[in-house]
Amino acid sequence: MSRDKLGNYYIEDSFRFRKTANVVLENIIKTAKTDGIDEVEVVLARDTGAGGAAANIFYTRTLAEQGITVRSTKMSGHSGKLNRFLPFASVAEAGCVYLVKGDWNEPFLAELENFIPNNRNQKDDQVDATSDAFNMIAKSIQVPTFVLPNYSQQSIVSKINA
Repeated sequence: MSRDKLGNYYIEDSFRFRKTANVVLENIIKTAKTDGIDEVEVVLARDTGAGGAAANIFYTRTLAEQGITVRSTKMSGHSGKLNRFLPFASVAEAGCVYLVKGDWNEPFLAELENFIPNNRNQKDDQVDATSDAFNMIAKSIQVPTFVLPNYSQQSIVSKINA
């Protein structure tokens, strides 16, 4: 996901699979390298509890050693999924979200459209990933660049009056 200067969001790709932790890590590394290590930032959800913290540290260290920039976002409980998703849904409903055309569009949209909070039997990994990516990008501060005028020069007014 990315954002342009006008505040529009672009979902450029979605890669969904369920595998072992090692295969997940390999795919994150492969995807980050394909997308461009200098161009992307990987956002990892940090599950609550000691196990989630340990896994997050392991993933962060492994990815960082591959030259990949990583940021973590704290996961709230299952009931917090809706609250995390609503800001993205609001922006999407306003027409400020665009998808790059691809084979992944249909299953991605189906999962987001069928999202029902508190349904533990439902696959909602892409909902979580979308929420986390949006919230991370939306909250990032972009400081504009500007040049301060040089006030150390002598005033031209004194030259005109002379």
